[in-house]
Amino acid sequence: SCNEDARALRVTRMEEIRATGASTMLTSCPKCVSHMECLKFEGDERYENIEILDVVSFLARQVNEKKAQVEASSLTSVEA
Repeated sequence: SCNEDARALRVTRMEEIRATGASTMLTSCPKCVSHMECLKFEGDERYENIEILDVVSFLARQVNEKKAQVEASSLTSVEA
């Protein structure tokens, strides 16, 4: 739920993330993504640059980026 105790926990976690200097937080829980994004949408500018992803979305992004690199490399090889 989004009560004050839950909000305090989200703030604590976001501050831990900021303290590490990380720009991305990964979680295995899609519900946690929603709750952390909720904190960002409240308008606190301290957290606007922290991306919050579940592990599956993160891995999918990595696969797609690698696939794009391979395709671009293949195109360059064909053109040469």
